[in-house]
Amino acid sequence: FALAQEHLLQRMDEEWKGKLSIKYQYDSSLRKARAAWMDHFLAPVAAPTLLLFYGSNHMFKARPVQRNIGMSVSLLFGALLYWNEFRSVDMGVEKTYKVLLCPTPIGGECRDILKQHNPDHWILDEYKKEAQKVKQKLAKS
Repeated sequence: FALAQEHLLQRMDEEWKGKLSIKYQYDSSLRKARAAWMDHFLAPVAAPTLLLFYGSNHMFKARPVQRNIGMSVSLLFGALLYWNEFRSVDMGVEKTYKVLLCPTPIGGECRDILKQHNPDHWILDEYKKEAQKVKQKLAKS
């Protein structure tokens, strides 16, 4: 799995530097890998923090001292949520899982690397299940 992860990080680095070949430039798996951070940030961190921030700002409109305390507490709460969320998550692993499940060229390369070194990995079975679902949907339509 580590070799597939390293290969993905190399492809992402090539994309960042603009050295990615034309075959991979519009690969959707790289977008999914970049969006992995947002998946872990928006709902579990940003939404509760903004809700508390808005609520404290709205509830204490007439009292500026309490409003400032409420806004500070909401930002501290957001920092605590961020720390708890990203302390336990390895973003490299999350990105690699998202790419391994994509039926794209880079996802295929990463799956091939994983098959060479660990052919019984559970994510390969998960990809086969997803591919079967897509084939059944296409057959029905």
